Amino acid sequence: MILNRRAALGLGLSALAAPAFVRPAGAASCALPDLDRGILFTRKDGSRGLARRESDGMVVIDYVTNRGDRIDRRRVENGVFETSRVLSESELPVVGSAPPEFTWTYGRKTVAPQASTGWSGKVKEVRKDVGYGDFMKEIVSRSRTSWDAVFSFLPGKPVRLSGCSYETVPVEATFTGKAGAHSRRWVYFPQLGLGLETRRDGVANGLVALTST
Repeated sequence: MILNRRAALGLGLSALAAPAFVRPAGAASCALPDLDRGILFTRKDGSRGLARRESDGMVVIDYVTNRGDRIDRRRVENGVFETSRVLSESELPVVGSAPPEFTWTYGRKTVAPQASTGWSGKVKEVRKDVGYGDFMKEIVSRSRTSWDAVFSFLPGKPVRLSGCSYETVPVEATFTGKAGAHSRRWVYFPQLGLGLETRRDGVANGLVALTST
């Protein structure tokens, strides 16, 4: 059976706090994007995404909205702390399986990034895989691991996207555990309460556009 992943999967949406937003000289209008209504973004590889805050305050970020059935949808608290992710790297429907789902819980309360500070703690990860056997019987498997995470909130810096200037807080994180180690990087927009991933395990994919829906 071929499953339409984008139609079948749904996560929640939520948001957070706020960087200085500056109207560029000569710009006729540079209104602050509204995370409740939705913020569109584009990354260097051409992938387009959508971020929106849900009623429970969490943010859902769909990193790929223009690649067929490919899915990379994440639920986030405090801008950069992901609590769940549904991932499918294929642009075509997959027969007899569903995209893996990841959930993360943090050993202590997370915080919104503030320049020149940070956060560290334990992170527990659960990966759920679903397959289908004879007569489409669902087969569920789960694997668990834990990480020691260190988030560094770097000094703020201005960036310019889609004709508007923002102050941002770059965020870098490292995760180490028995399963190995990996690293991440985001650009966090305090005034929007939104962090967007720009590097994963050394592979960069920065932002080139940011607009309202």
